[in-house]
This record gives sequence, structure tokens and C-alpha cells, in this order.
Amino acid sequence: MFILTSLSCLSSCSKEDDFTITKSDYVLYHDEKATISGTGNFDKLVWNSDNDFVATITGGTISANTIGTTSIVASAENLKINVTVKPKHNLYEEPDISWGTSMSSIKSKYGTPYSSSSSSLLYKTNNSYAPYILYGFTNGKLSLSSVVLKNSTYVVDKIADFLLERYIPITVDAEDLTAGLLHCKGKKNSPVIDYMVVVDYYQETVKAPVVIYAPYSKNKTMSSPTVENEYLIKVDNYLKALSFN
Repeated sequence: MFILTSLSCLSSCSKEDDFTITKSDYVLYHDEKATISGTGNFDKLVWNSDNDFVATITGGTISANTIGTTSIVASAENLKINVTVKPKHNLYEEPDISWGTSMSSIKSKYGTPYSSSSSSLLYKTNNSYAPYILYGFTNGKLSLSSVVLKNSTYVVDKIADFLLERYIPITVDAEDLTAGLLHCKGKKNSPVIDYMVVVDYYQETVKAPVVIYAPYSKNKTMSSPTVENEYLIKVDNYLKALSFN
């Protein structure tokens, strides 16, 4: 009887720790959650995501963070789940951010600009919500990309949804309609920052929200999302010389 009881216990314990997953690929929206499909007590597992900023798993729950793809594994049980976080909001097509590329390269990709100077190219788009894209160059190399948005209640309402499913906010001023965000990847305790995004609302000659993309640097003149930022000053001066319908 003792032997039978022991064997029964071993069998039930083994079965309890027998992990299987019946679905290994998940497609979710930003801030959406999903429960892992499979068997076993997933609370016992430690999951490791290639990119914490895209998605993570705690217990049996997948949490989708920002747009992208990542693989999440529980090494001890040789389990792997792939997560894709897809966009729900598509206010505009984001600009080219191939930092360091030449002005001629941008022209070859996007054709003749609507307007240009020795350090900038302005393109008119077919998107009424984001009618202009501005590329800025330093020493002939791409150093910032900006999207000029339509000054409308719809755009102001939607821009936050659009950016928050793509980027990590670091500063927000709701009164002035300004914000600073970062594109991050890797681990949250040691993130890799690819580039920064600054949202500003120009209230002088040009009354329009502008989203500015720029390389991230620990140099405060490049990374600080404030009016003193050298990129904002350059963009501001250029936009004030234009007239928007």
C-alpha cells in the first residue's frame, strides 16, 4: 500500500509539472493581455523576453507593451513563445530615421522635395492629418526628421494614442501639449535607447503640432526635450517661414 501511494504521488507530481503550450505565437495590441494556452502551473516558470519593451510574461499572462516582435522563453522547460505587438493607431507613416544618410540619398528615396535649403528637405504628403515631413541635415548628414501635423482636435486627441503604443514617455506637459519619448529595446533594467521623439505645439506663425525624431545622445543639447534643444530651435525657425493651409 505504501509503495502504491508513493507511486501515485510521484505520478501526480510529475503530471502537475508537465508543461506544454498549445499555442506559441500571439499577436496583440499595445496594453493588451493574453493567457498562455497550454497545461501546467505557469506561475512556477521564469520567463525571459528578448525585448521587455515589446512584451513580457508573468505566470501565465502575456503583457503587450510597445509595437514590435519578441521571443520569450522559459529555459528550464524549453518553452518558447513569440509575441507580435501590432499597431491599432495609424495616424501617419513615420519618417525616415536613417541617421547619417546623405541628402542625395533621401532625394533618391522620396523624389523632388516640395521645398529645400542647404540643410533641409521638406516633402508634402497625401495624408491630410500629417501634410508635411521635414528632414534636417548637419554637415550633409541626416540629423533629424519631423512630421508636421494638422492643427485639429482629432489629431490632438489621437497623437497620444499613436505615440504611446510605439514609445516610452519620459516627460509630458499636457498644458503646453509637449512631450518627450524614447524608443527603447532590450531589458528594462539596462535599456538600449535607439532614438528620441519630441512633440511640440508651435503657437506663433505656424500653429501646428510637430513630432520631431532625432538621434539619442547623453549630450543634453540633443536629448533634452526642451525649448533650448538645438533641434527644436532649428525646426522652429524653418517652420515659421512656411505657410500652411
